[in-house]
Amino acid sequence: MPRLILKKPGGVCMRHKDKDQLAAEWQALLERTPKPMRQAVETLVESQCHTFADRFYSVMMEDPHASLFLSND
Repeated sequence: MPRLILKKPGGVCMRHKDKDQLAAEWQALLERTPKPMRQAVETLVESQCHTFADRFYSVMMEDPHASLFLSND
């Protein structure tokens, strides 16, 4: 499968990795992150989920490519 190239804000190119590679990288990060840190992040995300969701969607809607995948339905 060919890899797509996107530009991050600031013009930096970003290659898309396949889902298995991304999953393996996330798993490795989780294993290296101390449990108390993961728990602190979980607590923060749970308490601020609406703020994070609002920010995520506002950024996504500003991106003409990403906004194509979003809908109010």
